[in-house]
Amino acid sequence: MKKTFLILFLFIFAPPLFAGNNLIITCSDSSCIKSSDLPLFNESNIAPGFSNTQNIKIINNRSDSCDLLFKLNRLSSADPLSSVQMLTLTRDNFLWYSGTLHDLSDNKTHELGNIDSSQYKEYQWTFSLNQSVGNEYQLQNNTFDVDFNFTCNEESSDNLFCHDSAPSQIPQNLKATSGQNSVTLTWDEATDDFTYYLIAYGEDEHAATYANPHIGGRGTNSYIINNLSAGTIYFFKIRTGNGCAQGPFSTIVSATPGGQTLFAPLPATSFNPGILGVQSTIPTTSSAETANCIHIFPYAFILALILNLILKPYHIVTLIISLLSLTFDYYLAKYTCQKYPYFYLFNLFSFVLPLILSFKKNHKKLY
Repeated sequence: MKKTFLILFLFIFAPPLFAGNNLIITCSDSSCIKSSDLPLFNESNIAPGFSNTQNIKIINNRSDSCDLLFKLNRLSSADPLSSVQMLTLTRDNFLWYSGTLHDLSDNKTHELGNIDSSQYKEYQWTFSLNQSVGNEYQLQNNTFDVDFNFTCNEESSDNLFCHDSAPSQIPQNLKATSGQNSVTLTWDEATDDFTYYLIAYGEDEHAATYANPHIGGRGTNSYIINNLSAGTIYFFKIRTGNGCAQGPFSTIVSATPGGQTLFAPLPATSFNPGILGVQSTIPTTSSAETANCIHIFPYAFILALILNLILKPYHIVTLIISLLSLTFDYYLAKYTCQKYPYFYLFNLFSFVLPLILSFKKNHKKLY
């Protein structure tokens, strides 16, 4: 059994009127009824970085469990504005779909999971406009509708039936620049197929406390994260996604914003608790930390090597110097420079070289 109903989207980039309408949809065995005929979104004169979230509550009063599906349909002619407007669907901090309106109006049906008989599920629909859009998008408008379908009396599952191909590439060269109660992230864009970027951040090295899956689609290579407290070290990572399929996270970078110290700060603007689909992450590092490794380590190596060469007759002293330098390497690599494990080899060489020189000189004894 299939029932279809429409929800109108109207997006106009042109003086400021924000309107939205949370909806309740109740489905019985004979029909589905909406709580309102108003559009889910009806936005006018929105600015770059605008974001609005509305809820759709689906109540299944049918005698069977049903799979919920949706399709986004374009009612207006093709327009460039759709390429910078994001639409994201979440439920219980799980990301179901995200992408630009252009990407999601692909005439394909997408699954939103199963709803048991006499149960309901609530979905959050977030509409946003990229931070980086320019004046070329002003005075443009477009209209979409959403086509919902219930499929009942068939084998159902609450698992996500995702038919999109997962991105394999990782956004490269992620960098974090501190600002006034903000951090600006920049990166090199991935080249495979994807419909959105997701940024996650937190105050621990996992960067998995808050996430935003609607920062932009293809063509986006920077994002400003606001409402951060000064003097706090934040960790960030980014990944791409393709509709419902997730790509792997990038390296984790860190930054400490300036400005004012915020007591009990809220999540950054447009970020929500939860990671919205966890994927593996490349080990933590940052451009600043890497620079520290590069600048600090050669001096430590040269100092250890010189002392060992000068003191090579004193076996115990040179051994202690080498152990101290290796201990320094261990903590440096563990806490800041995981990408540079070869640091151990340099300081080990500072101990081995005097041994080799002594062996050549004495032939039979090392010291």
